[in-house]
Amino acid sequence: MLAASLFLAACVSASAEDSPSILEIAATLPTLNAAIEAADLDGALAGSGPFTVFAPSEAAFAALPDGLLESLLDPANRGALAAILKHHVVASEVSAASALVEGSLTTLAGTSLSIVLGKGRIRVAEAGVLTNDVRASNGVIHIIDQVLIPPENAASSDVDPATRLIASAIERGAPFFNAGQPAACAAVYETATIALVTLDGAAPNAAVAALNRALDNARRTSDATERAWALRDGLDRALEILAGGERAALLAPATSTVFEFAGDGPRWFPVNDDVMGGISRCRYTPTSKGTALFEGALSLENNGGFATIRSPAADLGLDDADGVVLRVRGDGRTYTFSALKRDARNEINLWRVDFDTVAGEWLDVRLSFEALTHSVMGFRVPNAPDLDPATIRSFAIGIADKDTTPFRLEIDSITSFRDGV
Repeated sequence: MLAASLFLAACVSASAEDSPSILEIAATLPTLNAAIEAADLDGALAGSGPFTVFAPSEAAFAALPDGLLESLLDPANRGALAAILKHHVVASEVSAASALVEGSLTTLAGTSLSIVLGKGRIRVAEAGVLTNDVRASNGVIHIIDQVLIPPENAASSDVDPATRLIASAIERGAPFFNAGQPAACAAVYETATIALVTLDGAAPNAAVAALNRALDNARRTSDATERAWALRDGLDRALEILAGGERAALLAPATSTVFEFAGDGPRWFPVNDDVMGGISRCRYTPTSKGTALFEGALSLENNGGFATIRSPAADLGLDDADGVVLRVRGDGRTYTFSALKRDARNEINLWRVDFDTVAGEWLDVRLSFEALTHSVMGFRVPNAPDLDPATIRSFAIGIADKDTTPFRLEIDSITSFRDGV
C-alpha cells in the first residue's frame, strides 16, 4: 500500500500529459480495479474522457458489510455493480475546487452527488475525500473513504439516468456557447455523448445511433461552432427518443438504415419539370457534415412547377418494412416523399405522400408505406392495390408547392421501420 500511496502522490503533482490513465491509476487500487473489470467498464474508462472518478480506497471496500463485495463481483450481479460504479463517475473533469463551487455533480448513473466542505474536509455525499486531484491523462481521480451507494429509487426515478446526463451537459455547455466559447461548449457535449455511446446500456439503441451520428458529423468539421451544433443536434434527438420510453427502445432493433449521406454513398440525381417543358432547377449536394442538401427554385413557366431528386435503383431490402423515417431539416415548406419501382427520368408511376417541415429544426418524419398513394403524372389512381415494399427500388424527394422562392431541405438519413415489434 505504501507503493500505491507514493504513486498517487506523484500523480497529484504530475501534469496531465505526463500522467497515467484512469485505468492505470485504478490498477494500484486492487479492489476498485477488480470491480471495474467485473462491471465491464474498463473499456469505457480507457476512452479519452475526460472523466472524474471518486475512487473508494481499499479500506472503503473492506468496510462494506460481510459478503456484499463478493456478491457484487459475481457475474450475475454485473448490472447492480455497474450502477454503483457509475454513481462514482462524472462525465467531465472536475477539480476539487470546482466541485465545491458547483455544490452538486451529476453522475453517469444519472444520480446527484452533493459536494460540501465540512470541518476542513471535502465531503462527497456521505464520504470524505482522502486525496484530491489525482491527475490522469483522461481526467482526474479523488480518493474517498467510503463506497457510495446510489439512492434506492435511482433506477425507478421519473427521470432516467441518460436523460439526466444529457440535461446536465446542455445546462453546462449552453452558457459557454452563449458566452462566445463554442469550443468549450462542444467539449462538454462531446464528453457526455461519448459516455452515453460507450457505456453499455446507458441509452436505448436508437439514441446511441443518433449520438454516434452526431459524433461523426462533429468530427468532420474543425469549426467549433459547427461541432457544437452537430453534437447538440444529437443530444436533442436522443432526448426525443428517451422521451418515447420503452416504445423507442423496442423499436430500435426493428429499424435499418436505408440511406446515409456521408462518405461515398450513391449520389441522388435531379429530375426537374423540364421533362414536361418547365424550367425549375434543383441540385443534390453532399455536405462536409455527412448530410445532403436538396435545394433550388421552382418556376411556374411552361406549366412547370416541380423539382425532385431520386436515388439510383437498387435493392433497398424493404421486404419486411412498414415504412421509413426521414431525418430532415427544412425551411417550413411542404415536400413530397415518393417510392418508385424504377428510377428512370420518365417514370410516371409513383407512390407518394406529402410531409411538412419546420424552418431550421431537425425532424424525424415517420411515413408509413400504407399512407402512400399511387399517382400517375400527379393524378391519384383510384382503387389502386397496396404498394408491396419488396418492389421498391428507388426513393424520391420533391417539392411542388407553387412557391417560386428558393427552397432548401437538408437530409441526414432514411431509416426503415417495422411496426408491432
